[in-house]
Amino acid sequence: MILGVDIGGSHIGAGLLRGCSTIRKASVEADKRDAACFFNSVVAAIRRVFNSRVTAIGVGCPGPLDWNKGVIVAPRNLPLRNFMLRERLESIFKVRVAVDNDASCAVLAEAVYGAGKGKAVVAGLTLGTGVGGGLVIKSEVYHGAGNASEFGHTSIGYNGRRCNCGSRGCIEEYASSRGIVRTAKSHGLRVESPKELYRLALKGNKKAVGVFRETGFYLGVAVANIINCLSPDIIVVGGKVSGSWRFFHKSLKEAAYSRSFSKPPIVKAELVDAGILGSGLIACRRG
Repeated sequence: MILGVDIGGSHIGAGLLRGCSTIRKASVEADKRDAACFFNSVVAAIRRVFNSRVTAIGVGCPGPLDWNKGVIVAPRNLPLRNFMLRERLESIFKVRVAVDNDASCAVLAEAVYGAGKGKAVVAGLTLGTGVGGGLVIKSEVYHGAGNASEFGHTSIGYNGRRCNCGSRGCIEEYASSRGIVRTAKSHGLRVESPKELYRLALKGNKKAVGVFRETGFYLGVAVANIINCLSPDIIVVGGKVSGSWRFFHKSLKEAAYSRSFSKPPIVKAELVDAGILGSGLIACRRG
């Protein structure tokens, strides 16, 4: 039996997997005070679903990371620096552990089981605490020389918003939860999360709807860059923020297609537990 783990900026999800189904899962709020507290959150999530039949654990974690060694190098939204995650987990649970980028895991699951099934080249974005990216070619994650597909840190404006990575104009500063809230506040809306903004949009608040459309435009510019560089067969957009898809998908596609040489489908992710399923696939394949 395989156990998949999806490490996010606010929560850690874990699930026992049977094929493409999650048969038991748990979620733990991430304690981000320091590396030790955060690691304890990961362990707690795993323990909630772990049993003696588990033979391997797959973990998806925001990068950059060394997926070969299972070392988390320096993610921008987590208190982990050169953290030997695989070694630490293997010493506790006494089973094989595989580690990869969380967004790559989610895109892999969509390529194998979900919206990208049957497509040779699947590119994806995950929108949440940050903006992650993944590229899957013939059902295999493409890593490049190590950390390919960090789409969240591609710039849509050389003099744009300052990102905590040190650059400017990263799409993460426009389409992540904090980026969307920042845009909303610049329009005079008092919201603290995309969920609050979504509720306003559902009630017909024109400013809230406008913020989502603006976010879609920013995403579209980034997606056009992905299309022109990689020419994927499909773009899959997932993560918690994609729950507001109805309000930003049109402006996203308009901005992307007006700037790209080809027009592959741009679709919402289909899988509820893509990160957990994808990390499980990683564990299976590295056995």
